[in-house]
Amino acid sequence: MLLGRNVKDAATASSQAKLGTYTLLQFGDDASIGGPPGALIRTTPLIPNVTQYAVRVMGISVCAKRLHINPEVFRMRSDHTGGFVFDTGLPYTILVHTTYTAVRAELVQYFTDMYGLHPRPPQPGSLTCAMTCHMVIMDFHL
Repeated sequence: MLLGRNVKDAATASSQAKLGTYTLLQFGDDASIGGPPGALIRTTPLIPNVTQYAVRVMGISVCAKRLHINPEVFRMRSDHTGGFVFDTGLPYTILVHTTYTAVRAELVQYFTDMYGLHPRPPQPGSLTCAMTCHMVIMDFHL
């Protein structure tokens, strides 16, 4: 994922199919649109006149299943509240309650169906299920 605020006001994702999917996040002058030969490059615009790296998100998928989330919850309002902001300085994702509930329910269902696992208190570790944010022109795989 490449984000720029100067001339390149766009977010860009690059993936390499033969080794799985990877995403690189760069900002400002370090951001460039390009990649290795055969890389799939897509861009989506940043929301103008906002100090954060805000993008227009249309929905979220968990394990390739598009969740029923009203896209309005991701809308940046005129007072600059709401919206969807990339913040690489945070080690976690913050979602509004309705979106969190939908994502959590799908993750619980996935791990119950696939592995017979049930929710327990949060533990450090990683998930084997991907979450995707659907933006105006591209998808961002987390």
